[in-house]
Order: sequence, then C-alpha cells, then structure tokens
Amino acid sequence: MLPPQVELPRTQIIERTRHRYEDIHRLLDKHRTINAIARRLNLDRKAVHRFPDTDRHQLLASARERLTNCVLEPLKAYLNARSPEAKG
Repeated sequence: MLPPQVELPRTQIIERTRHRYEDIHRLLDKHRTINAIARRLNLDRKAVHRFPDTDRHQLLASARERLTNCVLEPLKAYLNARSPEAKG
C-alpha cells in the first residue's frame, strides 16, 4: 500500500522538474536515446538518465529538498528585516 501523495507547492524548481519529467518521458515514448534527449532539452546526459529510472514523486521530493536547503535559507530572516517590500 502506497502512502498518500502530498500536494507540493507550485515553486519554480518543482514546476521545472515536473515539466522535465513529462518532456523526457514523452521523448522516451518516441524511442529517442538519452543522448538525443539531452541535446534536445539542453540538459546533461547524466541528469536525463536519472529521470526514466526514478519515480516522479521521488524526483519532486528531491526538488523540494533542494528548495529547503537553499543557500540563502539561514539569511532569510535578516534579508526580510532589511527589505520592507520582501516580506515573506
């Protein structure tokens, strides 16, 4: 039995991952090679190679983790305090 799927926020990195997943699988269905897909989508071959072998939800979860491990995360409170128009 699978755990319930959590609705992920619509952030730029999650949307980009979702679109890449769909594009890569669409091209794989047309029997394109990993190298051809990488050239067409302007991605690294190793990045493209990860998509067919990984579950979509795992890819989106890893994108969410990258988002929370942002370099600016420790500075977020300071930056928000300094910039009145960037609240939140």
